[in-house]
Amino acid sequence: MKKKFEGVIVKKSEFDDTFKLAPYLRKDDLRELKVFNLSGIQGLLRGYIWSDECFTARYKGKIICMFGVTGHFVPKGFGSIWFLGSDEMKHHALTFLKHGRRFIKRFLKRYDILINAVDKRNTTHINWIKKAGLTIAEPVFINGYEFLQFYASSKSYQHKRKEK
Repeated sequence: MKKKFEGVIVKKSEFDDTFKLAPYLRKDDLRELKVFNLSGIQGLLRGYIWSDECFTARYKGKIICMFGVTGHFVPKGFGSIWFLGSDEMKHHALTFLKHGRRFIKRFLKRYDILINAVDKRNTTHINWIKKAGLTIAEPVFINGYEFLQFYASSKSYQHKRKEK
């Protein structure tokens, strides 16, 4: 699968993508990974290896983010979505907001419910999560840091997106 959205090319990830993106990860993403005692490359490798679907986005040949979904370590029927990117993402935020919903819908065809949690300090991702139509739930503390849980269910997400 290869898609082009306003100059951003999204395709299935390759192993080397993790090493190419790692040195350019956003500070907020690195801080969030540090809560789990992970480096940038460790977080990307886990995402790549554990994902049932993993994608890489490029702009003018340069990797700007990786994202995916995994059913590992969550209850049956649930998928854990993730996203790690470079500072270049700020130049493509509207593109990802507009077209990122396609991937949420795609992942919801595989899983009934998508879940994860985001560091409360990561305001960029929290804003995107809200604008993408995902639901923010109860906060949880992970290794002493407050994270906001978020989710989308196949039924509520489809209905919520039609209302907007």
